[in-house]
Amino acid sequence: MHVIAAGAAKRDAGVGGKDNTMTEGSFSYRLGQKFGERDRKHRAAVAATKATYASALEEIEQGNQDKGLWAKALAECDGNTDRAKATYIRFKHQEKRGQLPSLSVGRKTGLALSSLICGILGGWASTLSIPAVICGHMALSRANKEPDVYGGKGMAIAGLVLGYLGLVLAIILGTMRGILRVQLHNMGY
Repeated sequence: MHVIAAGAAKRDAGVGGKDNTMTEGSFSYRLGQKFGERDRKHRAAVAATKATYASALEEIEQGNQDKGLWAKALAECDGNTDRAKATYIRFKHQEKRGQLPSLSVGRKTGLALSSLICGILGGWASTLSIPAVICGHMALSRANKEPDVYGGKGMAIAGLVLGYLGLVLAIILGTMRGILRVQLHNMGY
């Protein structure tokens, strides 16, 4: 124990032939500068985030919040105002960083529409029931994960229902056709 402590004391004192000072060109100096700069940037980013949060909270308390963002926050939180306040603050932070999804109404509904069309046509052409189910599941998943970007949740559900009904109908009709074919073959036709 004493040997280790003595070695550490010599190292700290600079005894032992090595110069432990950080000169401007040394690796230790450059490394310290790099991490120091990173630390300063991180502290500045944290301070900016705190300022954005404080500003958004002040907007809420004074009733000066952005009406569009507030409505979006309320809608996302099903009318719960306490949760909507936290969501509004998050939206303001995302807006400041340029990460806020657009508030536009035009949402993507291509997969949902494809599912619905294939589901409708799947009653006549049963092979279209499979794409109806696949597109319906994909559209429903996207609409649940990103409701601001993807719409058509109702069309996706309708396409899924029609697609599954088309598959069941195809199985029933295929089975009946097979049974009828065997019966006719047994009768000599």
